[in-house]
Amino acid sequence: MNLEKSQGILVNEYVGRGKPVDEILDAINRNHIDLVIMLAHKEGHLEHFFCSSDVDKIVSRLPCSILLLKEE
Repeated sequence: MNLEKSQGILVNEYVGRGKPVDEILDAINRNHIDLVIMLAHKEGHLEHFFCSSDVDKIVSRLPCSILLLKEE
């Protein structure tokens, strides 16, 4: 993330307490975020990414677009 900041890209960091799903969705709504970028699991299987119950809860309730990145 330091690379992005050094290139002038605006990066906001949030730290919350509580259930991750609730905290993530609350931060998205509170800050009017219009795009969420998430990394898929290291195995690279996007199908496995969607099998996580927490991730499924987040994705199904997102009020914005999502971009999934596959790590190679």
